Amino acid sequence: MKSEVMNSLLFALSGITLLKSSMCISSIITAVDEAQVNFAISLLEASSDADSSTVISPFSVAVALAMLYAGSEGRTHDEMRQLLVQNSSDNALHDYFASFLNDLSIDYELISSSKVYVKRDLKLRARFLEIIQANYGGNLRQVDFSQPKAVAKEINDYVQKETNSKIRNLVSAGMFSEQSLIIILSAVYFKGKWKNAFVERDTHKKYFHESEDKRRQVDMMSKTGGFPY
Repeated sequence: MKSEVMNSLLFALSGITLLKSSMCISSIITAVDEAQVNFAISLLEASSDADSSTVISPFSVAVALAMLYAGSEGRTHDEMRQLLVQNSSDNALHDYFASFLNDLSIDYELISSSKVYVKRDLKLRARFLEIIQANYGGNLRQVDFSQPKAVAKEINDYVQKETNSKIRNLVSAGMFSEQSLIIILSAVYFKGKWKNAFVERDTHKKYFHESEDKRRQVDMMSKTGGFPY
């Protein structure tokens, strides 16, 4: 159920995040960045499907997993460390995400919001709460999973708000029970302007291939020019 909830929320943003040139890039940060690039590539490869389109945000998945990693221990901690941290340190990982989350929405509207819902009577370590508060905006809430309708409404209201009403009714009451322990959500909303805008009159009907044997006509924009990258 956890993976179903998290995967359903991956929305509106794909690609591999890069450090801003204005940041101080130390050897530690470079190691974290390399680990995140490797994670993003692996995730995109695992999520690809030749017969369908996929929109996924490796950054959002990594943020959600990093929050879970902060509270893990033992074998789970070791396996997640290999996935997210590799040759760096735990502190460097959390600092890395904190820097990115603080720099979002400077020249555009980009909201990346992650939240952890935990069973109300589950005891949480002080160190875990400190990491969530300091690096991930303190987005943790303890809820009563024995009241599934109330939990579903709270989660759906949160997701709808964070995605500017683009995602509604993500979860249902039937997904939760008294045995539920933790739910991790990751929502992304992006709205920006083209630096080189398309000319509306250059919009034409062309075929969009939904799969190898299925296509349909849609409005497509095009622009010819020299663009730095």
